[in-house]
Amino acid sequence: MRSQVLRSKLLLGMGVLACSLSGAALADPDPMRPIPSGASVRGTPIRIEASLSVQIPLAPGSAIEEQVRQTEAARKAVYGMAARECTALKEVFKAECRLVSLRANSNVQPRGNGTEQVFVSGSGSYELTERP
Repeated sequence: MRSQVLRSKLLLGMGVLACSLSGAALADPDPMRPIPSGASVRGTPIRIEASLSVQIPLAPGSAIEEQVRQTEAARKAVYGMAARECTALKEVFKAECRLVSLRANSNVQPRGNGTEQVFVSGSGSYELTERP
């Protein structure tokens, strides 16, 4: 009796899993296919996430003011990279691109050889829509 209940639960779980996987398979028969050359966006807007980072070595014994100056320069570089990413996405997808959000993080990290580096990372969210 106990084994029948366990078998029923197992079969039910497998059925639920099979149904959920078949729905995903029907949505896109080949979700990992490469983007064809000259691809374009049609219909529903799509979102793309991109991560960017910049590392700038600091001179040994750098003052706080120098670290702040280098951090600001690195953040500006990440912002510029994020803006240029939209240009690349427009070309590849033949679509309009809009930077929806950008998150930037910065810190000073030891390099292991007695020096430090400014590390700035960012992640941007882009929305692509069909060109009019």
